[in-house]
Amino acid sequence: YEWKPPVIDEYGIQGRNGRWTGLIGMLLENEIEFAAMSFYQTPERLSVVNFTYAIDENPYMMLVRRPSQDNSMLFLAPFTWDTWVCILCAVLAIGPVLNLVHRLSKYYEYHRMNDGKGLFKLPNCSWYCFGALVQQGGIHLPDAISGRVLVSFWWMFVIVTLTTYSGNLVAVLTFPKIFNPIDNVQDLISSKHYATWGVFEGEAIIEYTKNAEAGYLKELYRGMNYFSDMEKPEVLQRVRENYLVLISVKTKLLTIIEEELNRTNDCDYLLASEEILREPGSMIVPQNWPYLHRFNLEIKRMVESGLLMKWRQEHYPQDNQCTTSSKPQAGDTRTITISHMLGSFYVLAIGFGASLVALIIEVSYIKCYKANQTNQNAMFERRLPISDPTLFKRSNSGFKSSNQGEWQSKVYPSNSHLNLLASKNHDVPDRAKYSPPDRALQTQAFQYGDQRFQAYNTDFGTK
Repeated sequence: YEWKPPVIDEYGIQGRNGRWTGLIGMLLENEIEFAAMSFYQTPERLSVVNFTYAIDENPYMMLVRRPSQDNSMLFLAPFTWDTWVCILCAVLAIGPVLNLVHRLSKYYEYHRMNDGKGLFKLPNCSWYCFGALVQQGGIHLPDAISGRVLVSFWWMFVIVTLTTYSGNLVAVLTFPKIFNPIDNVQDLISSKHYATWGVFEGEAIIEYTKNAEAGYLKELYRGMNYFSDMEKPEVLQRVRENYLVLISVKTKLLTIIEEELNRTNDCDYLLASEEILREPGSMIVPQNWPYLHRFNLEIKRMVESGLLMKWRQEHYPQDNQCTTSSKPQAGDTRTITISHMLGSFYVLAIGFGASLVALIIEVSYIKCYKANQTNQNAMFERRLPISDPTLFKRSNSGFKSSNQGEWQSKVYPSNSHLNLLASKNHDVPDRAKYSPPDRALQTQAFQYGDQRFQAYNTDFGTK
């Protein structure tokens, strides 16, 4: 026999003048005896050629752009968003529940252990439960049986949750799942407002969709675009730019992926997981061909002996790094890059930011508190009934009142018990262990000429 390759790499279409192109045209022009290729049977083809027994099943699939993988939030991938929400709610609720159980327990009241510390404080309960979630625990543990039971079941929840998370995270890192927004015909039809689809001329799916009365095939036909084989580079560029979804038989699309991988060394294309159409494929021969019966017998023998399956494995496009990247393989190892760890660095940055904000709030609060105290002291100073600053004089041990009793009587004329303290000639700046029963600790400032005198935290009262 003589092998004759086709001039145009297409199955064949019928032109307006009724003539066929491609392999069907070559067969009708008697240029070839039969076409050794898998053809789908359509009414138009059956009207001009005949078909042998089925030799293969070559489904129609979609070629789309491979979506880029965003690994910045990979640590969230093991759980869905609703699972994360439930875990967050559990963490927020377990702290108040533990605090409530701890307070209502009569165990601490009976043993006189209710000191208001430890788990009697809500923040301690919340921090303990959060520490358990990250397998750190805490220094406070309940003594009552009710609290211990609650904590035990919380730890069981933590163990199950963390084990599930760790296992799924390892699986995600080893075999990352590629999310394809267009993975089936329904996705394609629902995205018709921003995505288009098309086929090369001569494909059998054109006739299948054209003759469909309703359903998704009819929807495909209404939005179908047609391209010649000469437009293949432009078509693939549009697919790469995510403007087009190419529909063709699986073997042809796999061949395109392999050729583009060898040309660019990049995996820019991906096959959708679901098939559009699956029909048995047969070779075509002329009508009333005398050797059809003998051909069918030989095809039947090759199918039953497994030769066709062996040839399919040897000559069909082989799996490559583009087609096996999302398929788990035994012994696969995957290097963890900085892109996989971005999420953990984001969490660390959020922790630093929250800590800095808390520090600023603390410093600001202390400054505001001290400024408020200074204003209150200044207001109290203006209210003091002292007009003679000579009541104080400098001494080696501090500022001592020259007439302590007179000073006390002017400042506190109604407090007779202060006179007794003043008669003992106490140093004014010393921090005494006394405080007036009806007045808080105060700071008094006095100025005389160029010298400034200050009595620090003067306490007077009964011991």
